[in-house]
Amino acid sequence: MKKNRVDPSVATQLAAKYPQAYEHLKTHDFYVPDALKDNGNRRSSRSVSVLEKIERLKQVSACPAIVHGEFDLSQLNGSPLYSKKTIERAKKIIENHFKATGVEAFIWKLERGRNGGMHAHVLLPASEDLTGLTACDVLSSAKDEQEIAKYLCKPADARACGSKPQDLRVWTADEFDDHLMAAIEEQVRARNASADRYHYLHAKGLKKGL
Repeated sequence: MKKNRVDPSVATQLAAKYPQAYEHLKTHDFYVPDALKDNGNRRSSRSVSVLEKIERLKQVSACPAIVHGEFDLSQLNGSPLYSKKTIERAKKIIENHFKATGVEAFIWKLERGRNGGMHAHVLLPASEDLTGLTACDVLSSAKDEQEIAKYLCKPADARACGSKPQDLRVWTADEFDDHLMAAIEEQVRARNASADRYHYLHAKGLKKGL
């Protein structure tokens, strides 16, 4: 895939398996739906609001260091990604967890991994209880904050994201094509069923106007 465009021959080969994805692509010059477009410029432009949230998180917590980690939501595996019910369930699970651990302010984003598993990316002040988070990293510089802000601006369905060379150790090129078509199929079906816009990035406990 180049510049969010699917190779027409790939789309044609997978048309029987993903008919609605193919029809969308065929009528849009094989460009993916807007919700699945992913590139550096798009992430950079959207990251500005995330960086503002990170600054507010540091201010309300009086902690200059922020931690990024993953929060397991495997109990939502198999749930439709484009669903208000799924998002609300994730919100309830995450907010109840951090309420129990005494964390009052945090940023999180719901995501479906390339392997289909549901999880959230979470940003917490480093001074807080990190129980429940895995793969934690401290954002120790402005560059780190900028990189994670851009990372949080990728599509919520990781199957739509571009592959890195190391990813080919896990999945083949054909599997990447299949993942992308599956992501398009689900997004197109959801869009046809509802005109609602879905928001996956959320924050809790950030005061406005800071």
